[in-house]
Amino acid sequence: MENVNVNKICWNITEKCNRKCKHCFRFIDVKELSFEDNIKILMKLNEMETKMITWTGGEATLYPNIELLIKKSHELGINNNLITNGTLLTPEIFDNKFSTLDSITFSLDFVDDEDNISFGRGENYYKNLKKMVKYINKKYPNIKIKINTVVLRDNKEKLKEIYDAISEFKLSKWKLIKFVSFRGKAYKNKDRYSTTTDEFTRRVEEVRKLHDNSFEIEVVTTQDLETTHVMIKPNGDLVKTIDGVDNFLCNLLEEGE
Repeated sequence: MENVNVNKICWNITEKCNRKCKHCFRFIDVKELSFEDNIKILMKLNEMETKMITWTGGEATLYPNIELLIKKSHELGINNNLITNGTLLTPEIFDNKFSTLDSITFSLDFVDDEDNISFGRGENYYKNLKKMVKYINKKYPNIKIKINTVVLRDNKEKLKEIYDAISEFKLSKWKLIKFVSFRGKAYKNKDRYSTTTDEFTRRVEEVRKLHDNSFEIEVVTTQDLETTHVMIKPNGDLVKTIDGVDNFLCNLLEEGE
């Protein structure tokens, strides 16, 4: 644990997901903890002076009582961001469960329905995402909205289409992430979806030339992910990825016992 910066944590609260994205690099075959055990971990993070938690998965909204963890985190003064595909959200669910968020990040790799179906996102994916973004923009203007796009061989020429689509939203940030193959389906399909660094850079710069600075564009490479991400697995393991390998640091439920 020495020299590990836990100021910002990416908490993979569950491996479960309601979609089958072909480029997903979530943890698999990892048993998730009970709500009570995760409350203990949250309190430990607070003692360690964690300032920001990004809740993700899998699909984090599938975890039972995720909203109570987020609410408690909010009460502790921790900044909370939720990464989601948004398919399980409705205005009513958002009002009841997620209105205490500081920010919410939607995953968007394609706008076209056929592409989303092909990649495992499902039918009407962008339509549903657009509905929720506009709802949150209107009712919760203080909640920052971000978009994550994984740049793949299959969408590298469609970044302008995505840019045009999201430009009608009030966004805080659009994060362009170079495809990584750390684990899961992403590792299995790495030869199918990988792009070169030069190609990634060129495509990103093409979009930047169109940008009107109404929101931030953040470019994320594999090295950036490894540098910035300290993660909690669903079983409470704290890990950091170095050179594509997940390195175990400790189990937060057992640490200090």
